[in-house]
Amino acid sequence: MPLDLPATASVRYVDRKTLPELRREFPELDHLEIVAPDIVDDGARLDSVPDESVDFVVANHFIEHCEDPIGVLEHHCRVLRPGGILFLALPDRRRQDVDRARDPVSISHHVQDHEQGPAWSRETHYGEWVRAADIPLGLVRPEDVDSAASEHMRRGTAIHFHAWTRSEFVRLVQHCREAGLPLAVRAACQNFHEFIVILEKEREMGAAGFEPATSRV
Repeated sequence: MPLDLPATASVRYVDRKTLPELRREFPELDHLEIVAPDIVDDGARLDSVPDESVDFVVANHFIEHCEDPIGVLEHHCRVLRPGGILFLALPDRRRQDVDRARDPVSISHHVQDHEQGPAWSRETHYGEWVRAADIPLGLVRPEDVDSAASEHMRRGTAIHFHAWTRSEFVRLVQHCREAGLPLAVRAACQNFHEFIVILEKEREMGAAGFEPATSRV
């Protein structure tokens, strides 16, 4: 379900697997049209995309599946030209059944995931996901939390490793900016079950800030 973009925009789609591989991994989506990726790469790193080579990056309902959100913001900022736009849509943890029981994630937790690598928190995240999502959905019995979390880890299930409200995510971006990442929040608004954040790669650090939008888009 790609974001609608102007007809004049030149778009390349990125995924970690080819279309046939995605079809095999997600047979429950056979009835849907899936966009064939132009680039097969880790979307969190975009290693095959040159520095400052694109005008925009769209990453909708993506960063919550990543173990190192600060690293994702750094890599997406890296590929943007100065003045480029990073468009993000994320599930609001207060409005998603699978995230509603999740606790807020501290900035220090994100920093530790980034600086030490996410292995230290991986088991905890999978256990939290089993308790918050799998058990309420009837997929796992309460007494099987540990075994279910271990199976998710073995398979590398792309769970929601982190969950935010709009204000929590904006604070994370602002922390990154204060640490030297040249991304400024230009808009942040609710959109029913999700929120949308639009970031701009600053041409010069210290460009004008923003006033949070409250309307839906």
